[in-house]
Amino acid sequence: YTEQEAAFLYLVAVHSGYFLRRQFSRFVQRDRGGLADKFIQKALRLDHLQVIECGQARHVYHLTSRPVYQAILRADSQHRRFKGFGYMQSRLLILDFVLDNLSDTILEDEAAKVDFFTTRCSVQSELLPRGWAGRAVIFPDGYPIFVAPDGRPRFTFFEDGSVTLTRFERYLDQYRPLFSVLPAFELVYLSDVEKSFPFARAAFAAHFTETQIAGVSEQTPLGV
Repeated sequence: YTEQEAAFLYLVAVHSGYFLRRQFSRFVQRDRGGLADKFIQKALRLDHLQVIECGQARHVYHLTSRPVYQAILRADSQHRRFKGFGYMQSRLLILDFVLDNLSDTILEDEAAKVDFFTTRCSVQSELLPRGWAGRAVIFPDGYPIFVAPDGRPRFTFFEDGSVTLTRFERYLDQYRPLFSVLPAFELVYLSDVEKSFPFARAAFAAHFTETQIAGVSEQTPLGV
């Protein structure tokens, strides 16, 4: 692979496992398709990708090659396995958001996240979100966390196409101990379904009732 192709595959392997042709073209900043066609055909010849047909001549490319994941020390990555279209959809959203924010510091994996919050933010490890995936896992959702220039963490949650907010509510429960000790943070809820946002705001307000009274004064009796 060329340096640009390898860099793109690294982002795919770390953050999504899936990609679209337009995402590669965006990464290499080329509108025309020749470069993307050459890259995809090369990856297919090397048996590194599987093509998922989505109708109307549209395709999603799934990076499944174990040697590619081994090359970045992620041989056991779950991104190699197909887990349904909702999961695939959320992973494509993640890659889009990462491509939007490549200039930011990104905490890519469990080790980087644990080090940032315990070392830089002085958070006790017991307060970090935990789950189980065959073993005890810290930050079990696997979503990237971005760090602003002032050191403020920006958390992300990506909708997977489900009709309920159960996953988001579980995410808020897992993260509440960490959120409660941070002086400031941002949580970005990402979805391609606009009607999800009011429900997400309501779920956040229900879990963090203290945010509803922030800024209450004589001039703003209902809060800000």
